[in-house]
Amino acid sequence: MRDDPEGAPGRTGGTAGVGGRLPRPIRRQYLSEIIEPRAEEIFTLLRKGDPPVRLRGKPRAGVVLTGGGSRMDGLTDLGERVFKLPSGGEPDRIGDWSRS
Repeated sequence: MRDDPEGAPGRTGGTAGVGGRLPRPIRRQYLSEIIEPRAEEIFTLLRKGDPPVRLRGKPRAGVVLTGGGSRMDGLTDLGERVFKLPSGGEPDRIGDWSRS
């Protein structure tokens, strides 16, 4: 997130329109300034095991991020920094584990 070359000031991305509103451009740096602290807060809650967020046991080998948010630039680096473990995510390759 911080070290994201594409998140350089001035770079823009689009946001989807909600409630009939048109999509609008938004600076990636601005979006990162909002999202990074929230993601760090969530990861820290998971690491500490503070209620209401708990993991089943402590991660030992690493952390796998899933879902669309795992595609955000810099999120795996943030996960490694907070958990002090390898972090990664490949949402397209994880798929539906219930069929395994």
